[in-house]
Amino acid sequence: MLNKLSVGALLKSVIGILGAVVIVMLAQNAWEAFARYRTANRGAAVVDISRNLFTALHNLRVDRSTTFRDVNGDRTLTGLAKQTQDVRTAEMAALTPALAALEALDFPQKQAMLPGILQSAKKFAAMHAETAAAVTQPKAQRRAGLAQEFNEEALRLLESLDKLSVQLTAL
Repeated sequence: MLNKLSVGALLKSVIGILGAVVIVMLAQNAWEAFARYRTANRGAAVVDISRNLFTALHNLRVDRSTTFRDVNGDRTLTGLAKQTQDVRTAEMAALTPALAALEALDFPQKQAMLPGILQSAKKFAAMHAETAAAVTQPKAQRRAGLAQEFNEEALRLLESLDKLSVQLTAL
């Protein structure tokens, strides 16, 4: 059988097989590079989200304490303190892109955690406006329990974001 095989046909077969092997190896390397690229992008997204969450968490803690003190206090203010305004601006500037990026990121327990965090953040942002208006009114005219409700919502959001940070760190 090998006697009937010409040298040209044998060389073409060997070159064809070697070409196919080279193409398979290149495809395998391309697939591995793509997988590394996806992993690197995921890591970069986690870092960006974590950075924003850290900023939001820090400012949220300050916002919680200063707002609770101002709403619960006896004094009628002309508006929120400059520090509280700055903290709220920085907090929402970090929280908004972090939550938007979380929707695009796949992580364990996303379906269970993310809707609650989004709802809590939305309610917390709405309470910003209410508390800002409340500090300009006399204490007797402020909604009863507003300071406590703000404090509890801030604490709920803090705990949720802290759990989320732990999950992102594990990624």
